[in-house]
Amino acid sequence: MDGGIFTNLFEIRLPASLAVHSKAWDGSSIRELSTLLYPINLYGDDTSQRIFAHGDPEIDIEVYASEGFLADTVDTQENPQYVGRFAADAVAHFLETRGFILSQRPYTTYRRELVNVAKPLHKFYGSLEVYQSYNIQVMYLNFDRSLRYLLMIAPRLRHEFVIPVERITTRVDCTGRFLKLTCPAECNISNCMLHEWRGKIAGRFKGFVNSGFYCEYLKTRNSLQSHVALFDARLDLDIPAQICHLEASLSNIRYIFEGVFDRGKVNDLIGRIRVLSGDLLDSRRVNLEVGRKRFEDCQSLALELSQLDAFGTTLEVTAQPIRAIEGVPLPEQDYSFAIEEEEEVDDNFGDVPF
Repeated sequence: MDGGIFTNLFEIRLPASLAVHSKAWDGSSIRELSTLLYPINLYGDDTSQRIFAHGDPEIDIEVYASEGFLADTVDTQENPQYVGRFAADAVAHFLETRGFILSQRPYTTYRRELVNVAKPLHKFYGSLEVYQSYNIQVMYLNFDRSLRYLLMIAPRLRHEFVIPVERITTRVDCTGRFLKLTCPAECNISNCMLHEWRGKIAGRFKGFVNSGFYCEYLKTRNSLQSHVALFDARLDLDIPAQICHLEASLSNIRYIFEGVFDRGKVNDLIGRIRVLSGDLLDSRRVNLEVGRKRFEDCQSLALELSQLDAFGTTLEVTAQPIRAIEGVPLPEQDYSFAIEEEEEVDDNFGDVPF
């Protein structure tokens, strides 16, 4: 590792052992069991040939017993892969109790994106909201024969169209534009075909149809233009329009708003989003201290996580990032992941253009 201060690595202080549940494992896929027990978190450990489970100890105790799980403890110095997964899940769970939503499903990626939907940074034209979000990962390092766990925080902005796609298509042709699944966060119908894809890109917009997949949570019904047909899609299904939104990438934002505004107004909108991200100053000049903004975003999350209780365990995250000693690179076996001219300003954002 290079020397210096790593401004997005914060140490996670864990107890000597974790109280979890486990049962013997033959190495087969645990995907079906994960779906059955969701939102309990499962981890298949190849070394010990056991499935570890962690969740709310009071709510889930009967579920553990019914599936053959027994109370167990894990030494945080002896199973870093699982301990890292436990720590990442604990941080995500804690933030969800604070109004964040988990944008990426667990176990489809080591990275988890937590979006602070409780506190939008800005809302533009009644149709586009911008939120602060964080990609988090957990890694471990071997310092003087002692494992230390580190939370890697990567701040970013999350843009979301907050109006139905059918309203946008009345003004702009969205054919070929990516849509993503926006299933309600509180839906825990884990055996749904769409469950593992929620929050992810569903496919490209083809058009509206009058029938398709039935959403058990929302009790959707077939009706005129009730479903969306897709191509280049993850699943061969026509998805209810209620759980689809246009993916709010910057290219999509520019394309959609250029369909209703002149280019100068759209450039101003994109500029304001880049000011929120810290890439530009209010003057629209390049922010030469954008690194300071990134560090402040990282530290604000670390402070919120200074002490957290999750899954019956108390964890602490340091408020300051770790410092690496310059000139002393670590051997490869000692670290691992447990797991991206000024224009006139228009201040009127009240009108909904769609």
